[in-house]
Amino acid sequence: MILRILRRTQHFLTAITRDRRGLPSLLFVPVGLLLLMGWVIKSADNDITVAIVAEGDHWAVGDIAAQLRDTFAENDVDTIQPADEATAEQALRDGDADGYIVVDEAFAGAVLGGERDDVRVGITGDSISVKDETLREINRALVLAPLRVLREATGSAPLTEGGAARVDTVYVYGGEEYDSFDELLPALFAFIIYLTIFSSALVIIASDRAMHTLERIMATPMRRWEYVAGTVLGYTVMALIQAVSIVLAAVFVLDAHFAGNVAAILIVTGVVAVSGVSLSVFFSAFARSEPEAMQMLPLALIPQFIICGVLFPISAMPDVLQQVARFLPVTYGVDALQDVMLRGRALTDPEVLADIAVMLAFAAFFVVLGTRALQPEEQ
Repeated sequence: MILRILRRTQHFLTAITRDRRGLPSLLFVPVGLLLLMGWVIKSADNDITVAIVAEGDHWAVGDIAAQLRDTFAENDVDTIQPADEATAEQALRDGDADGYIVVDEAFAGAVLGGERDDVRVGITGDSISVKDETLREINRALVLAPLRVLREATGSAPLTEGGAARVDTVYVYGGEEYDSFDELLPALFAFIIYLTIFSSALVIIASDRAMHTLERIMATPMRRWEYVAGTVLGYTVMALIQAVSIVLAAVFVLDAHFAGNVAAILIVTGVVAVSGVSLSVFFSAFARSEPEAMQMLPLALIPQFIICGVLFPISAMPDVLQQVARFLPVTYGVDALQDVMLRGRALTDPEVLADIAVMLAFAAFFVVLGTRALQPEEQ
């Protein structure tokens, strides 16, 4: 018995060492993925920008705003100076700022009187790491800057413990009821659909080739592009069914929150599925069997999971990886679902339409390449 087991082990190891694809996959792919993950985690750095709005003619308003800018600069936080709160909020929506502070005469008077008062703070709620870091920097500045102004004006600092500000937070996206799961949900949603559809389609196509099913299909009047189109359509329908089940589970079991309407979410999901199936058609040209297809899955999917914005905002990654992310279809799926689910944008919004157009362009490109390369396995 032991001898048979050892012979099987020897046979397996011999087959692996002779496999030009299998051995590199086992040795180098895990190391490469670990290095990529480590690079992203160690290099992740959010470049925070805060808008400071000065409302009123009181001299202390300008001084507090100036001290806030100096405090932010000391901590490598960029600042802009919009004319009013509405302009600052629009800067958050346009991605030009991550948060804003409104310094008005009531707050300035409270600072000079050594009292605490509410200060209006706006924040984006569509990224966990950016939101947390922005709030941390704002809270730090709202403790230090008023103290400096008060010391310069009176020579003392008789403020109550905790500083001069009680932060009244306004969320441009999301809200106070949104938790970490809600903010991660669009990215997880896109990647779960992409993962299941891509892996399933890749294995099925490779199986059709290995079992000579593809050869028999090609012997019928069906053409290669018809086979591919039917595969894409079938998996798109499957993805929509998955999307409905995921939405129901997220809302009724996990008590998730999202801003967009369900129809827009399902349409974007369908496009994500199309891009996933199209990429599987392309990769199937290199997978002649199910084992080969399984070897490709980590290399094809895990780097996209790391880079496409699921773990960290793309803007926080090194410049090289930001450029790489632009060539990954799932990046645009994550962004489109974030637009719809977190930012409440309609399907007709130009940014959502742009993401959908890019995904469809990728899908068309990979379908054409994959269809040309799709050949039955030779006997």
